[in-house]
Amino acid sequence: MDTYKAVKTQYDDLKLRLLELETLKEQARRAWHKVEYDDKKTYKELSDADNNVYNMRKSVKAVAHKLVALEHKELGTPMRKLFREYGISTLTIKKLLKEAGVAYLRPTMVQWFPIGTAPRDGTKFLALMSTSNIEIAFHTDGEYGGFRVDSYAPPMINEDWMEYWMPLPKPPALGEKKDD
Repeated sequence: MDTYKAVKTQYDDLKLRLLELETLKEQARRAWHKVEYDDKKTYKELSDADNNVYNMRKSVKAVAHKLVALEHKELGTPMRKLFREYGISTLTIKKLLKEAGVAYLRPTMVQWFPIGTAPRDGTKFLALMSTSNIEIAFHTDGEYGGFRVDSYAPPMINEDWMEYWMPLPKPPALGEKKDD
């Protein structure tokens, strides 16, 4: 079973190798132009460079397809961000998720995020503490700035005490009847 970290490393290595091959291809193309299209050896080098770049792009695309499903599953990365980062259409991403047996996480679905991405503008959020408690927390600025949790005494806490965060759910609309 591939892990996200291993596949991401493989993807980064392939992208670096692709960049090197594209540089070699550009050098071969320039050499081909210098000899005014007459040298068969230079033409062969350019042709080989084209083939290498083409094959490497296919490899990068295959690993990116594997990576998209793992990143969506393990990190909950939204499809729009995956589309921008890897250049894979959202329809293809949905197909890849289905093939990998990964459930599509809808953007409205509540999910936990790493605490390093928590809002620092005073917005209240749910914080999963290292003690497995869930608390309502927020960040304040100023002389005594930092994260605060009202149920703690003192309310100021260290960011290391929190593991994950998620936005507070929206309250139900007023006037809705409760199901008994």
